[in-house]
Amino acid sequence: CPAPFVNAELYPPHGGQLDARFCAAPVPGLTCCLPCPISQWVFSSSFPTQVPAANWVAVPSFILTSLLLLTYAFLPEEKSHRHYLSIGLTVSLLLMSLAFIVPLSTRPHQCRDAITPNNMYTDMSCAWSGALLQAGAMGTAVWILLRSIWTALRIILDFKRTDLFRTVSLAFGIGFPALLLAIAMPVTGVSYRLWDVCIPNGTEAFVTWFVWLIVVAGLAGVILIITVGYCVWKFALSALAGSARGRMSSGSVGGPGKNSRRRAIGRRRRVEWGRIKRVLYLQWRTVVFAFIVTNETIFFALVFVSQTAAVQRNIGGITPEDEAWGICLIATGGDSDACLDQSSGLGLSEGRVVAVLLLAASLGATLSLLMIRTSMFEGW
Repeated sequence: CPAPFVNAELYPPHGGQLDARFCAAPVPGLTCCLPCPISQWVFSSSFPTQVPAANWVAVPSFILTSLLLLTYAFLPEEKSHRHYLSIGLTVSLLLMSLAFIVPLSTRPHQCRDAITPNNMYTDMSCAWSGALLQAGAMGTAVWILLRSIWTALRIILDFKRTDLFRTVSLAFGIGFPALLLAIAMPVTGVSYRLWDVCIPNGTEAFVTWFVWLIVVAGLAGVILIITVGYCVWKFALSALAGSARGRMSSGSVGGPGKNSRRRAIGRRRRVEWGRIKRVLYLQWRTVVFAFIVTNETIFFALVFVSQTAAVQRNIGGITPEDEAWGICLIATGGDSDACLDQSSGLGLSEGRVVAVLLLAASLGATLSLLMIRTSMFEGW
């Protein structure tokens, strides 16, 4: 195989994620692979210096979520405003932050050999970071969904059976992410793909984990839209009731009986809108949380789909884009920067990958800052 490609026969299977090798057969009987990790070839030479920034961004997220949990644990409820929905979300954010922090301490080797990435069975750091990422991301989406459902129930149905909802929420918020983690880890596993935090393997991960993440986050977004739409509708009714009251006070319409009924309807609408405003004042954070998490999940989906497709597409043979890129790498002696235009055909965007890493690592800090209350500082 011409440099920088490596003959796969030189590295027989002996562990690692074999299906994550980036290989193709230019001629029958010869399989050539790009050296591991693949990120050094499809991205610019500055990518390895940009990725650690996401790991360090996770440190403030870990600190803030830890301080929040300490606040919930030691301060009285009137100061900490602790709630099981907030505690569950904070724990999930803490786990996701830890997924990015683990590589800072372990300095993992992404590759088993020259062409094979490590996986959860050949690298303990990979196993821990992958498990923490899956548990934290799914837990965050689930607790955001539960907060969205609770807000919708309070606003739309004036639901007050808090004990029932708490029992269901704790069972689902803890059990569902744990169940998916127990299925995804042994069935699909995790391995190094683009950076030093392991993610689920291959197309099977869509069924065992990623589709569920999209569904949960998307459902939270749909409930958010319905709730906001309901609030807008009630606001419009309240505004119309106010204008109708002004017309009735001028004596321009209706008789006494009709006016009294209209006043009763208008009064009821204003009372209902006042109740909704009070709930919104208490639950506005949930609306913001759902918006942020839904958008980040969709963004992460684009990167995950592109990465998986980039590895899987070579199974069907060499495409014209792959051939042009490979010829460029051979002609330039493995200069990936000179061949970035051709590598874009693989569907991987360096800027998008870096952005999604930074967003995911900073999610804990972002949501923690939104959950902080002035009473917490007073309590400490």
